[in-house]
Amino acid sequence: MNNAHLLIITTLRATNTRPARVKIQSPRFNESVVVPFDYEHSYSLEQAIAWLQNAGYTIINTGDAQNGYFATVKEFVSPKAAQSDFYVCAMWRANQ
Repeated sequence: MNNAHLLIITTLRATNTRPARVKIQSPRFNESVVVPFDYEHSYSLEQAIAWLQNAGYTIINTGDAQNGYFATVKEFVSPKAAQSDFYVCAMWRANQ
């Protein structure tokens, strides 16, 4: 049995002052990142998957959750660290 890192994905709706965004939350690290919604993707799970893959995460699986979606990944690194430290992301890709 392999361990996996659970990430919760929710959509933050557009407001009068902000466009729609996607929130990727890690309960393990109690941290989250908010990424802008790119309308090239049809829904927030696709946007989150694209962001996670660009950040160097390896997606194991995805699915529906009560208030959005979830994804499990192989890497046990917080999304905030992946967002801010591009060197670490490059290292993840090199080790894959």
